Amino acid sequence: MHLAQFINTFNKDFVDYLEKRIQRYKETLPEPSVSVLVDHLIPLFSQGKRIRPYIIFLGAEMTGGDKEIAKKLGIAIELFHGFALIHADIIDKATQRRGVATIETKAREEFAQEKDQEHLARSQALLIGDLVYAWALELLYDTPHACREEFFAMIDEVVTGQMIDVGCMKHAEITRETIIKKIDLKTGSYTFVRPLRLGMHIQGASIHALTCANALGLALGRAFQMQDDILDAIGNEHEMGKERMRDIEQGEQTLLTQFIFTHAPKEDQEILRNALGKKLSATEKDALEKIFVDSGAIKNLEEEIASEFVIAKKQLHELEQSPEMKAIWEALVHMLEHRRV
Repeated sequence: MHLAQFINTFNKDFVDYLEKRIQRYKETLPEPSVSVLVDHLIPLFSQGKRIRPYIIFLGAEMTGGDKEIAKKLGIAIELFHGFALIHADIIDKATQRRGVATIETKAREEFAQEKDQEHLARSQALLIGDLVYAWALELLYDTPHACREEFFAMIDEVVTGQMIDVGCMKHAEITRETIIKKIDLKTGSYTFVRPLRLGMHIQGASIHALTCANALGLALGRAFQMQDDILDAIGNEHEMGKERMRDIEQGEQTLLTQFIFTHAPKEDQEILRNALGKKLSATEKDALEKIFVDSGAIKNLEEEIASEFVIAKKQLHELEQSPEMKAIWEALVHMLEHRRV
């Protein structure tokens, strides 16, 4: 099953489960002020790339794992991702997610007349996120022990990656090694390695297969994040559905910023340093885009992306799989390689 087909099927299963879980929660604890925020999870979570549950599905298909367990793990990881996004939106001070108001923004409407509106809204958003986190974990109850261990390891890694990311925001310049570590934890492991291993662990997999999964996932994760960095800097805002330079405005350090601080002229470094963590005008964004292009930062990262995809394709050949599964994986890698959003 290719990604587009999977999304159509999985979205229905995911939304059905979420609606039923919300209804059960509201019947058990009927509280109108909370119900408004819990109901908002439906429009907030109904969209998404669904890469993680799809990778779980592929891991299960490769090893003959139970499809129902794979679906349950897929729903669990999407709920966990929803929790992570609620908290990330608080950290990033975001007001929208995929064109939908964040939980904190929705909570502000509920506390519009309150003196301490911001604090109350932020607190409610944190608590809604915690609730969704609990809903994700309860789905793991009767999954294989190896899957639960993999899931908990994933949580440790992605939270640590996010903490590294937040810590980097207070420094003007960060080493390449730190940025790569952040990418491996927040994207490589979280989006590809752990989901693939989760699916493989349902039935069980050889050490060789799991080792290949690690290398494949890290390569795809690095390429994926590097693409995101380029899209954030020079992507088409209409196609992406969001503004350029959000990473810069949030003070986030990427391989693009690291390249400027180590290779660009001093005046360009100063422009970037002054831009980190502040709201940028269209003129300032255009100036930064020119710096990223003219300095060779974009070209350098594009070459790194190509190298990571070469590694990923090599690892695909190392994995034991049927011709049908190989074709599905190749289609996924091709889609990732040429994505524009």
